[in-house]
Amino acid sequence: MSHEHQQVASSECAELLQQDLIEPSNSRWACEAFYVNKWSKKIRDKLRLVINYQPLNHFLPDDKFPLPNKQALFTNLSQAKVFFKFDLKKAICGVFSPIMDWALIYIDNILLFSSIEKAHVHLLQPFLNIVSSYEIMLSEKKMVIGQKKIQFFGMKLANGQYQSEPHVALEILKYSEESLTKEQIQLFLGTVNYLRDFLPRIARLTCPLEKILKKDAPA
Repeated sequence: MSHEHQQVASSECAELLQQDLIEPSNSRWACEAFYVNKWSKKIRDKLRLVINYQPLNHFLPDDKFPLPNKQALFTNLSQAKVFFKFDLKKAICGVFSPIMDWALIYIDNILLFSSIEKAHVHLLQPFLNIVSSYEIMLSEKKMVIGQKKIQFFGMKLANGQYQSEPHVALEILKYSEESLTKEQIQLFLGTVNYLRDFLPRIARLTCPLEKILKKDAPA
């Protein structure tokens, strides 16, 4: 983490301590923390702090409500004509998955959708009841109400169809054609894989790069 990011992290931790959401610890356990990406700063007016808790998976029970993959998300939205979107202001304060089987959830984003515009009103009240009951904070700035077009999960959704946001596709162009490190290849393939629905024969085209990762590519 850069010095600039360390300063931001210190400020953010101080804020979380003040809100009594975290507490000081001398535990030997620790997980890597880092900030992502420049686009999140543009949208959220600040960087997004990410903590890699993957090492803890070996010691925790299986999650019965795993995150949906992109294909599953947009399959569910194929008939959607109207949308309500909500962003949890403090995602760590409320875990929706066990109680929201009827809503589409991705990390701190909640999406209500319907193929019939008037039916959405009946979905909204139960959702707000849950928010109130669990004292969950929503971001007023990011609230989207009753729209026929919406941005979600890096995609534009409308009339049962979806297309990539321009900034996601532009990520591909930032990589040099030569001397990519192993980490850069992994990041590049991650972006390409996210856009694979729009890239014919992508598996064949990325095969040479995947082979490089199995060899001694530069670190």
